[in-house]
Amino acid sequence: MRMKTFLPHANSRTYEEKVGILLADVGKLAYDAEHAVESFLVKASSSPGKRIQWINTRKFSRMIKDIQKKMSLLCNRFHECNIKSTLETPESADSSYGTTRKLKRFHSFTTVEPEFFVGFHGDVDRLVGHLVDESDDSYSLISICGMGGIGKTTLAQKIYNHSTINTHFAGLAWVSISQKWQTELVLQRVLICLVHEKKEEILEMDYDKLVENLLQIQQNKKCLIVLDDIWSKDAFKS
Repeated sequence: MRMKTFLPHANSRTYEEKVGILLADVGKLAYDAEHAVESFLVKASSSPGKRIQWINTRKFSRMIKDIQKKMSLLCNRFHECNIKSTLETPESADSSYGTTRKLKRFHSFTTVEPEFFVGFHGDVDRLVGHLVDESDDSYSLISICGMGGIGKTTLAQKIYNHSTINTHFAGLAWVSISQKWQTELVLQRVLICLVHEKKEEILEMDYDKLVENLLQIQQNKKCLIVLDDIWSKDAFKS
């Protein structure tokens, strides 16, 4: 929660290289934390009715302490980049952040591949094959579904960053939907990913203009759009 308070301001400055790198490091740390917790849960569930060995609990404790230390360093880097926390700037809720603040939940930046990736390599190759298939019976939409924590986002990241994908598609967009979403804001973020140089123009478009421009772009070039962290069928249909 502490890290999230810096994201609204940071996301408005992703055009700065050092801020983009910082956000990528934040993403990597989040996945490191998720990996630590999930590894502990897997170990616990594999030994029902038994106590986890002391050596393993010490290992996980060291992992968490390392993550906490890295988080502290990242917070220092936010300050070094003069990125303000929403806790420090109560006025950020007003117009000083403009439309950019409204996009805070729809992050879009180069995704960071996890250092450890186990069990999905065959799935990556198969899904990449489907996405670059141009035959009549090819898939124009692929859904990765399942309960939380099984690695859906990790799998999508490996596909999104795959060299074949980057060669095949002229436009790439990654948008996080989360539990709170607005269709118009999602369309804005997708378009900004695809034509970043028109960001200011896109932020002024109404819903119909956003749809029209998105359709036009997809007619002119091949695009891969990843909608991550969808929580409801309503969000998917919209």
